[in-house]
This record gives sequence, structure tokens and C-alpha cells, in this order.
Amino acid sequence: MILRALILGLIASLLAGCPYDRVHPPYLQNKMTVPVDVEIVLLEGVVSAGVLEPGGRLGFGYRPDSIAKVTFSVAEKVIDEIDALRIALMLKCTADPRLVTWLIEADGLRPSIPCS
Repeated sequence: MILRALILGLIASLLAGCPYDRVHPPYLQNKMTVPVDVEIVLLEGVVSAGVLEPGGRLGFGYRPDSIAKVTFSVAEKVIDEIDALRIALMLKCTADPRLVTWLIEADGLRPSIPCS
């Protein structure tokens, strides 16, 4: 349970953007009807893995600059993978990234509001 919270915290933090805000963290939500496996590779090479259940929504606040990539998969099939370049683009989606919930869907991640 603690590992799952840490893993999902790291994922959500990559979506936090600037300013880094632990009081109003970003959210990641599984919009699929199946659990989504999440694997995080940190810049130091540490790999963490966890599961976000269907409908699950979590918000945490860890620094995004420690994440090299995040992989989302269902039944061992990768539905999306976010590398450092894509993380940087996601952080620039809106003027205030805290307003965006990142939705996990069969086609991958998408923002809950249009990016500007």
C-alpha cells in the first residue's frame, strides 16, 4: 500500500509542473474498466511498479525532475510511455498545471481540459 502510494505519487508529481505545490497536487485518474500497471524509472535508475485500480484517482506532490520515464500498461501491453521530453511538454499544457487531471485511457494519457 505504501509502495503504491509512493509510485503513484511520483507519477502524479511529473504532472505537477511549476510551481511545485504539495498543497494542491495534480491528479492522475484511471478512466479504464481494468487496472493499469504503472512502472517508473527514476534518473538514478531505480524502478518502481504499482497498480491503479479502475476509477482510481490519486493526487500527490513529488518533484518531477527525478523521473526519467513512466510506462502505463494493461495485461502486459503498453498503452503509453512518457519520457523526459514528453514530461516537459505535459508540464506546459496549461498556465496552471494544477487545474489538469491526467486521464489514463486505452489510447494513453490525455488532459482533462484542452491544452493551451
